[in-house]
Amino acid sequence: MLKKIAVGILLLSSSVSISLAATNTAAETASGHAKTTATNPEYYADMWYRDSAERNAIYREVYLLAEQIIKQKVAAQNLKPKQWGIVLDIDETALDNSEWNYQHDIQGKQQSWNNFATRSQSIPTPGVKKFINAIHQMGGYINFISNRPATLQAATEKDLKEQGIYFDQVLLDATNQGTSFVDKNPRFTAVINGQSPSKLPAQKILAWFGDNIQDFPGLYQKQMIKQNANGNAYNDFGVNFFILPNPMYGSWEANQFN
Repeated sequence: MLKKIAVGILLLSSSVSISLAATNTAAETASGHAKTTATNPEYYADMWYRDSAERNAIYREVYLLAEQIIKQKVAAQNLKPKQWGIVLDIDETALDNSEWNYQHDIQGKQQSWNNFATRSQSIPTPGVKKFINAIHQMGGYINFISNRPATLQAATEKDLKEQGIYFDQVLLDATNQGTSFVDKNPRFTAVINGQSPSKLPAQKILAWFGDNIQDFPGLYQKQMIKQNANGNAYNDFGVNFFILPNPMYGSWEANQFN
């Protein structure tokens, strides 16, 4: 009888050991997978941009405050419709392309960005449609200036229209380099003076919007990062310049991390 009990205890012990080992292996596998994903350099940047309340709040806040400031400027300067306008970047300023970042960085899909853009899969950023409609109703021109390659002109305009984002003109990068480092200043000047490639009359630009420091006239990453964060170099932000958050990519990636 004692022998049978001993055998039974041995079998039970073995069964528990096997079960615990299997559980530990599964946990280690799951933990290893999570660790692999979470340590991807782009993981948390993409996650914050796609899935944080803070991102949504910042976009809505910036556009709401900008609308009020522009209203005050129009009234104070007694500006008439079609005398003034605003300039906006497109990607991560008006259109949210984080689905591509999610697919490319997290899921490992190798779809090219140009192919993604051509398929018009981008969606409006929080608050942008309401803001642009308000500016349009006030009589301001909506100028989009982006470093998307000019080969994406038709696809870009199609996406903006399908998403219900109004615009008066879209000026892309005629060099077709398709990088954030292409200088936008010649196109800024063209819009202000009403010269080619701008298709609109000369206009006073009351506000500029972007997610990259180089979306603003005369500003460059290398120079600005060396400036005092509380100094005069940043005085235009919140007054004439309005910047949106983008931790996924930008000219800042070339900075030294220290």
